[in-house]
Amino acid sequence: MEGREQPEPIWADGGKDELGTDQKGRTQRQTMALKNVRYRLTAHIVPKPDFASDFGKFNACFERRAKQGKCFQQPYFGCREFPAFFEYVESPDTTTRLPVAMNQHLGFMLYDVFDLRKETIKDNDTPFITLFDAHIRNGMLDVPPFDSEAVKKPGRR
Repeated sequence: MEGREQPEPIWADGGKDELGTDQKGRTQRQTMALKNVRYRLTAHIVPKPDFASDFGKFNACFERRAKQGKCFQQPYFGCREFPAFFEYVESPDTTTRLPVAMNQHLGFMLYDVFDLRKETIKDNDTPFITLFDAHIRNGMLDVPPFDSEAVKKPGRR
């Protein structure tokens, strides 16, 4: 499109005009997804200042649950149709799993929808959209810390 027309969504099911019912239309998703992909994720716990002394307890709880394949909420990639199943790896064998020779600029990626500087998050909090400029370097995507300048926050350029 060259911007001369208003874009029209493609409906997966019709609305009242098309079906003669009050059935609500849904926007159809078009997805290109990879199959049989394995990701290697690394993470570390960053406790809030009031809970820094409990780091050992949090880490032990995480390890115990992750080794059993348990999680509070099933992680997913992008949307819930793409669940991320995981296994805990004590010490990865890095000799057989070398990084992929891939470098790509992905553009801005969603970091979070909450202000992570707040101590508690409430259901009625207004969204606090944060983004970061994502780059894959040698097959790895590094996510910057929330407090870094690389994370774009509302009200800042």
